[in-house]
Amino acid sequence: MEQKKLLKNLAGKTPDEKILLLTAWAESGLIDADMAGEMTSKIEQRQNQKQRQLKQIKEFEKDVHAFDALFKSSTAGAKEMALEKLQQVLRLKRKAYLTDRYFNAELSPTERCALTAALSIPPTAFQIQVGDILIEVLKYPIKKIKMRGNEYLNQILGKGIIDISFWVRLLNRKYVAKRQWQQLIEYAPLFKGYAGVAVIVPYINEWAKKGDPGAIEALKAYQ
Repeated sequence: MEQKKLLKNLAGKTPDEKILLLTAWAESGLIDADMAGEMTSKIEQRQNQKQRQLKQIKEFEKDVHAFDALFKSSTAGAKEMALEKLQQVLRLKRKAYLTDRYFNAELSPTERCALTAALSIPPTAFQIQVGDILIEVLKYPIKKIKMRGNEYLNQILGKGIIDISFWVRLLNRKYVAKRQWQQLIEYAPLFKGYAGVAVIVPYINEWAKKGDPGAIEALKAYQ
């Protein structure tokens, strides 16, 4: 019990501070040395992962013209590549934040402009690429970015547009945001009038089996 109380002091500390504290506590006998070693190893692994992620992010940033195709007349292939690059950047920054909450996941001015351009594309164009971007945005750790994704999704649902492939990919992830369950409930009449709705119901059911309250309510709306 004393060890558990002591370990609570790690909350809010940087990785380096955590390692120093764990080492000091283990040396003084305040915590089990093996446990301190395991915890230190996990922290170091996360640090190494973060360094790899930061290296990838810097590599992406070197391509200063990565998103040019979104702002000018370009071929469909060039636009697809730009959209895929944006999705990769969003995913890398989101993952880096999950690895270390001290990471600043803010987008650069160019990335923000690219995201605005991506979420201005007609929903029937580049569906896969824009859908993949939207999935990252809806889970993004910065509220204003996440809200922009929710607004876009509300807009296309409000127009009666359903992309079943997008919803399958979204529900097949490890996390589904509360707002997306609310949208599934709010637009249930629209979904139920769409022939492909049967494809997503099993995914909702699986989440409900896990005890997710949003999924449980959503499942009721589709029964």
